[in-house]
Amino acid sequence: MATAATSAYRIFGAVKLNSIDMWCANSNATASNTLEVEYFTDNPYFGTSSKIFSDTAVGTTNVAHVHAVPPKNSYSGSWLPAQTSQQNTIANITCPQGTVIDVNMTVELIDDESSISVTGAVVAASAGYLYTRLLDSTNGAPKLVPLGVNYI
Repeated sequence: MATAATSAYRIFGAVKLNSIDMWCANSNATASNTLEVEYFTDNPYFGTSSKIFSDTAVGTTNVAHVHAVPPKNSYSGSWLPAQTSQQNTIANITCPQGTVIDVNMTVELIDDESSISVTGAVVAASAGYLYTRLLDSTNGAPKLVPLGVNYI
Protein backbone atom coordinates (compact mmCIF):
# COMPACT_ATOMS: atom_id res chain seq x y z
CA MET A 1 0.00 0.00 0.00
CA ALA A 2 1.57 3.28 -1.10
CA THR A 3 1.72 6.17 1.35
CA ALA A 4 3.52 8.54 -1.04
CA ALA A 5 5.27 8.51 -4.41
CA THR A 6 8.40 6.88 -2.93
CA SER A 7 7.18 5.02 0.16
CA ALA A 8 4.87 2.11 0.93
CA TYR A 9 4.15 -0.50 3.59
CA ARG A 10 3.27 -4.19 3.50
CA ILE A 11 -0.23 -5.45 4.19
CA PHE A 12 0.74 -9.15 4.45
CA GLY A 13 1.32 -10.43 7.96
CA ALA A 14 2.25 -13.87 6.64
CA VAL A 15 1.98 -15.83 3.41
CA LYS A 16 1.68 -19.52 2.54
CA LEU A 17 2.49 -20.69 -0.97
CA ASN A 18 -0.09 -23.25 -2.15
CA SER A 19 1.10 -23.89 -5.71
CA ILE A 20 2.74 -22.47 -8.81
CA ASP A 21 1.24 -23.19 -12.24
CA MET A 22 3.05 -22.35 -15.48
CA TRP A 23 2.04 -22.71 -19.14
CA CYS A 24 4.08 -22.08 -22.27
CA ALA A 25 3.56 -22.88 -25.97
CA ASN A 26 6.10 -23.00 -28.77
CA SER A 27 6.28 -20.51 -31.60
CA ASN A 28 7.30 -22.98 -34.32
CA ALA A 29 7.20 -26.72 -35.06
CA THR A 30 10.93 -27.33 -34.47
CA ALA A 31 11.10 -25.50 -31.11
CA SER A 32 10.96 -26.93 -27.61
CA ASN A 33 10.41 -25.12 -24.33
CA THR A 34 11.01 -26.50 -20.86
CA LEU A 35 9.39 -25.17 -17.69
CA GLU A 36 10.77 -25.93 -14.25
CA VAL A 37 9.90 -25.11 -10.65
CA GLU A 38 12.33 -26.23 -7.96
CA TYR A 39 11.35 -26.05 -4.30
CA PHE A 40 14.19 -26.29 -1.82
CA THR A 41 14.93 -25.61 1.82
CA ASP A 42 17.18 -22.74 2.88
CA ASN A 43 16.36 -23.55 6.49
CA PRO A 44 18.82 -26.12 7.91
CA TYR A 45 16.53 -26.99 10.85
CA PHE A 46 13.52 -28.53 9.12
CA GLY A 47 11.96 -29.34 5.77
CA THR A 48 12.45 -31.72 2.92
CA SER A 49 15.08 -31.95 0.24
CA SER A 50 14.79 -30.26 -3.15
CA LYS A 51 11.85 -31.21 -5.37
CA ILE A 52 11.69 -30.40 -9.09
CA PHE A 53 8.58 -30.17 -11.30
CA SER A 54 9.16 -29.82 -15.04
CA ASP A 55 7.49 -30.26 -18.43
CA THR A 56 8.63 -29.72 -22.01
CA ALA A 57 6.55 -28.63 -24.99
CA VAL A 58 7.64 -30.07 -28.33
CA GLY A 59 6.15 -28.69 -31.56
CA THR A 60 3.26 -26.26 -31.82
CA THR A 61 0.40 -28.57 -30.75
CA ASN A 62 1.84 -29.40 -27.32
CA VAL A 63 1.76 -26.88 -24.44
CA ALA A 64 4.13 -27.28 -21.50
CA HIS A 65 2.28 -27.15 -18.16
CA VAL A 66 3.66 -27.46 -14.65
CA HIS A 67 1.50 -27.66 -11.51
CA ALA A 68 3.98 -27.49 -8.62
CA VAL A 69 2.78 -27.95 -5.04
CA PRO A 70 5.36 -27.46 -2.26
CA PRO A 71 6.32 -30.76 -0.60
CA LYS A 72 4.45 -31.61 2.59
CA ASN A 73 6.14 -30.25 5.73
CA SER A 74 8.65 -28.30 3.64
CA TYR A 75 9.93 -24.80 4.28
CA SER A 76 8.48 -23.59 0.97
CA GLY A 77 5.01 -24.81 1.96
CA SER A 78 5.08 -23.30 5.46
CA TRP A 79 3.60 -20.05 6.69
CA LEU A 80 6.27 -17.42 6.08
CA PRO A 81 6.22 -14.22 8.15
CA ALA A 82 6.50 -10.78 6.56
CA GLN A 83 9.29 -9.83 8.96
CA THR A 84 12.32 -12.05 8.98
CA SER A 85 15.97 -11.55 9.81
CA GLN A 86 17.07 -13.25 6.59
CA GLN A 87 15.92 -13.49 3.01
CA ASN A 88 15.19 -17.04 1.89
CA THR A 89 14.42 -18.22 -1.61
CA ILE A 90 11.53 -20.67 -1.55
CA ALA A 91 11.48 -21.63 -5.24
CA ASN A 92 13.49 -21.26 -8.43
CA ILE A 93 11.49 -20.75 -11.63
CA THR A 94 13.02 -21.48 -15.04
CA CYS A 95 10.94 -20.54 -18.08
CA PRO A 96 11.15 -18.88 -21.49
CA GLN A 97 9.79 -15.42 -22.20
CA GLY A 98 6.01 -15.47 -22.70
CA THR A 99 5.31 -18.06 -20.00
CA VAL A 100 2.09 -17.60 -18.02
CA ILE A 101 2.77 -18.02 -14.29
CA ASP A 102 -0.04 -18.37 -11.74
CA VAL A 103 1.02 -18.14 -8.09
CA ASN A 104 -1.64 -19.46 -5.69
CA MET A 105 -1.15 -18.41 -2.08
CA THR A 106 -3.02 -17.84 1.14
CA VAL A 107 -2.27 -14.61 2.99
CA GLU A 108 -2.82 -13.26 6.46
CA LEU A 109 -3.34 -9.50 6.45
CA ILE A 110 -1.93 -7.16 9.07
CA ASP A 111 -4.68 -6.00 11.46
CA ASP A 112 -3.97 -3.40 14.16
CA GLU A 113 -0.25 -4.19 14.06
CA SER A 114 2.70 -1.94 13.42
CA SER A 115 3.21 -1.22 9.74
CA ILE A 116 6.21 -2.79 7.99
CA SER A 117 7.99 -0.59 5.48
CA VAL A 118 8.55 -2.05 2.02
CA THR A 119 12.14 -3.00 1.30
CA GLY A 120 13.51 -1.94 -2.05
CA ALA A 121 12.83 1.16 -4.09
CA VAL A 122 9.33 2.56 -4.52
CA VAL A 123 9.09 4.87 -7.54
CA ALA A 124 6.18 6.85 -8.98
CA ALA A 125 3.54 5.33 -6.71
CA SER A 126 0.20 6.96 -5.90
CA ALA A 127 -0.76 7.28 -2.24
CA GLY A 128 -3.60 4.95 -1.27
CA TYR A 129 -3.08 2.51 -4.16
CA LEU A 130 -2.39 -1.18 -3.64
CA TYR A 131 0.69 -2.43 -5.51
CA THR A 132 2.30 -5.80 -6.19
CA ARG A 133 6.01 -6.54 -6.50
CA LEU A 134 7.36 -8.28 -9.58
CA LEU A 135 8.09 -12.01 -9.02
CA ASP A 136 11.77 -11.39 -9.75
CA SER A 137 11.92 -7.95 -8.10
CA THR A 138 15.37 -8.64 -6.63
CA ASN A 139 16.74 -9.04 -10.16
CA GLY A 140 18.56 -5.97 -11.54
CA ALA A 141 16.41 -6.16 -14.70
CA PRO A 142 13.15 -7.90 -13.67
CA LYS A 143 11.13 -9.62 -16.38
CA LEU A 144 8.29 -11.38 -14.50
CA VAL A 145 5.72 -8.58 -14.57
CA PRO A 146 2.23 -9.19 -13.11
CA LEU A 147 -0.78 -8.55 -15.33
CA GLY A 148 -4.03 -6.92 -14.25
CA VAL A 149 -2.64 -5.25 -11.11
CA ASN A 150 -0.57 -2.18 -10.27
CA TYR A 151 3.07 -2.99 -9.60
CA ILE A 152 6.19 -1.24 -8.33
